[in-house]
Amino acid sequence: DDGIFDPSIGEGVYSATYSYDNGMGCIQTETIDIKVFSLDQGCELSNVALDGTASQSSSYGNSSASLAIDGNTSGTSPWIADLQHTNREDAPWWEIDLGSEYTLENSTIYNRTDQRQSQLNNFYVLVSKAPFPSSVSLDDLKNDDGISVHYFGGPAGQEETISLNAQGRYVRIQLSGNGILHMAEVEIMGCRIPTPCDGEAPIAITPSGPFLDNDGIQVLVGSPSGGVWSGA
Repeated sequence: DDGIFDPSIGEGVYSATYSYDNGMGCIQTETIDIKVFSLDQGCELSNVALDGTASQSSSYGNSSASLAIDGNTSGTSPWIADLQHTNREDAPWWEIDLGSEYTLENSTIYNRTDQRQSQLNNFYVLVSKAPFPSSVSLDDLKNDDGISVHYFGGPAGQEETISLNAQGRYVRIQLSGNGILHMAEVEIMGCRIPTPCDGEAPIAITPSGPFLDNDGIQVLVGSPSGGVWSGA
């Protein structure tokens, strides 16, 4: 009743409703769902962006998407290639494929270190378990129930930390309107979500050719043993 929510209630989705009565017959109600995720016990948070694969909507000068995950938190120019930088366009974006799903706690964005910092402003940080569809508008992404949406309003300072508290593999940073997206570095703190294949030896088939059509019968061996064959 007092507007206080305690995430220590545990992992889950919780509903919160706020109602307002102006005393003249107008009663308005708004309900939101609040998601709470649990970090894996014993997991030490790390910058999982360093091993990811980055891309962006366009590139200006000698910049590239990978410069935002090279470990260098300062940068001044796309021409000397020390920061990520797009062309001026509608809703430019930068995104990263982390390679597997993670529980993500927060993302710290480092702005360029010269006088043009104010160009980084009014942006969204989007988190998804599935790849972001191509040729989809920002509004469509924001309305996708499978995407966690976080907004930063106004001009960014030298360093901004955005709370994520989401699970996903793909993270996108996108301006809300026309402009230039530039960042010296993006750190994403999280823990990898275990999979059923963790600790298993990689699967292999030997021999695997190539063969000539007059070679003798080949006995293929799959490892680890105990699997099922199919195909030709």
